Amino acid sequence: FARLSMARTSALTALAALALCATACHAVAPSLSNGDAPVLHLRGGQQKAVKKVGILTAGGLAPCLSSAIGVLIEEYTLYDPSIEIICYVDGYKGLLKGEHLKVGANERSLAP
Repeated sequence: FARLSMARTSALTALAALALCATACHAVAPSLSNGDAPVLHLRGGQQKAVKKVGILTAGGLAPCLSSAIGVLIEEYTLYDPSIEIICYVDGYKGLLKGEHLKVGANERSLAP
């Protein structure tokens, strides 16, 4: 029973990560058709250029999570290679402790 519960939690984590990928890519994509830098459209009509992206998961292993993160890294690199990408280590624990890794040129080249 514990394994089934863990598998279900992992699957939900992967689905949440994929939903975040879709949301993040959708938020940036509409402004890219004219060749400008990526722009986030905020409430109230405010727009801000994307300069830094943080990737945060629930902290556990999940099917397809590595692929989802790889796609995020690849897409943001294609949009604007100057965008700084930070991945938090061990989920929310890493966020609270400030433990993160900066995605460099080598990691960007390895993204799917």
